Amino acid sequence: MTGLPRILDIRDDLRRAQDASEMDISDERATVLRLLGEYDAHDVDSAADGDEGKLDEADEELLRLQEQGGDEAEEYFQSARNRIRLFREALDGEREGFVVVTTRPGSDGDETLDVTVVNNTGEPTSGRVTVTFYDADGNELETTASETAAFDPDEQRTVSVPIERLEAGERYVASAERAS
Repeated sequence: MTGLPRILDIRDDLRRAQDASEMDISDERATVLRLLGEYDAHDVDSAADGDEGKLDEADEELLRLQEQGGDEAEEYFQSARNRIRLFREALDGEREGFVVVTTRPGSDGDETLDVTVVNNTGEPTSGRVTVTFYDADGNELETTASETAAFDPDEQRTVSVPIERLEAGERYVASAERAS
């Protein structure tokens, strides 16, 4: 998978999905990785002309696996599909090139949130991660942020954001932003 932007390197998601899945997905996993390995800029142009691009095929295979893989594996297939979607949005200019890929509770429980970020800008940049908590009615309760850090082009890094779990907090949204 050399030559691909790191955001499209979904091998870890597929390995975790295999470990959690109720079925053997090794053939499908190999197919998705082959499709991503065959991806090049020409495929994006041909997809715009109505041809099915490699990213489309990989996403369709992941969707099929997500629907069949069982509840335990679903989040990993969704994470892989999110990476493809985020990459496409970045190509289409819908997203800044500094994006959140996954969010998981930190290893120390309720004290941190581990947020994986990819600098898909193609240039060195500084950025940080913010986490906003909301109550059941959608009202913002609190926002917290990581320290600003420098990221190399195509660098993927997990950033730990210090948080306090709020009793009233029903959900949260993590976002990555370039430093101004």
